[in-house]
Amino acid sequence: MLFTGQKIFNIKTIYYLFFNLINNFFYKKFVDYCIYQKILLNLFLIILHTLIISGCSRIHHNNINDDFSLKRVTFNDLNRWNKSNTHYQSLQVFTLSCKPIKARDPSLNFSKKIKKFGKNYQWQKLCDVAEDYINKIEKIKKYNKLNQNQRYKLNKIAKEFWEKNFTPYFITHKNKKRGIITGYFSIELKGSRSMKSPFIYPIYKVPDNNKIKISRKDIENGAIKGSEIIYVDDIARKYFLHVQGSGKIVLNEDNSNTIILSYHKRNGFPYRCINEKIIKYYPKTKIGNTSEIIKWLNEHKNIAQEIINHDPSYIFFKEQKYNGFIGAQGIPLTTEQSAAVDNTIYSYGTPIWVDTIMNHKHSVHKVNSKYSRLLIAQDRGGAINGSNRIDLFFGSGKNAERRASSMREYADFYILLPH
Repeated sequence: MLFTGQKIFNIKTIYYLFFNLINNFFYKKFVDYCIYQKILLNLFLIILHTLIISGCSRIHHNNINDDFSLKRVTFNDLNRWNKSNTHYQSLQVFTLSCKPIKARDPSLNFSKKIKKFGKNYQWQKLCDVAEDYINKIEKIKKYNKLNQNQRYKLNKIAKEFWEKNFTPYFITHKNKKRGIITGYFSIELKGSRSMKSPFIYPIYKVPDNNKIKISRKDIENGAIKGSEIIYVDDIARKYFLHVQGSGKIVLNEDNSNTIILSYHKRNGFPYRCINEKIIKYYPKTKIGNTSEIIKWLNEHKNIAQEIINHDPSYIFFKEQKYNGFIGAQGIPLTTEQSAAVDNTIYSYGTPIWVDTIMNHKHSVHKVNSKYSRLLIAQDRGGAINGSNRIDLFFGSGKNAERRASSMREYADFYILLPH
């Protein structure tokens, strides 16, 4: 079969059509039919070779994989890029990603799937440049008062870094122009080192045998008993710890002792939204956001685990001392600057310009407001799959939970790749 762009042709069919078309015009000019066939075959092979080369070229540059394609644009094409006052913050957050980026093998591809993202050594060089810019900015901050004019100057310097070293690409996904952005937060739970009422819901680490291809239902039924990290008192919030990917646990034994559970690995099963299962049981139920689902599950504890088991995906956690909220890249997350992505596509450290809105439910404003900024991919969420999905980190606390729970908007995504 011949693949050119999005079309697949049978070579025999092509040759048959080609033969008949040419035959109508040229056959009478050839006395020797064998010579005629050889010439015709060679001509066909030349055309076929050209089709394959041009087809492969088109696949390489535009249709990066089955999920999405990249369209090169300019920074002036990015809505509100020139008006943004967060370029400096984005640069600071990017440099946090540089330590793990520099630890990679320079010769390998930056992305696991997409060659267009370049090699690790290209990003490592950019990290050196980024650190030079940060040092330049720090010197200015040291000898100047940070008034509004100075902040504008620092932001302008950071903007220069992005524009001099990167090219923006617009992301389209399966013919759907816009992506979807949701919000997440670091959920807080109460927990205990030992199983005792009301702390009866275990949270697991990766088992010692490292066998993790086990469904949520089997795990919850004791398939990896002995791998418990901690026990919590809320089955619904425990589930959303998996969806969010990290959380804070306040230990019952000592209220002043807090630990962080961060994403380690997932079991390899696809994420499945539990809303459809709830609606199947209770068709008239109206649930839209995280807070409403948590409330519903806790009001129906007799079937809560069965509902949750509808999602076979399971996250294994690792325990860390409280030192900020650590993302899957192994660095602290930054509120409204860090993003959770599908890391099989977007490698950690990738800058992504997001153009969307904040509605009154999750904004400090009372009306919808335009929202654009440069995020850095630093985390992985259990429900974030594909190139058109991004999760924005809102931090921790009740306000973060409220804003993240109701955040679901259409958005345009632009990734920044090295020149």
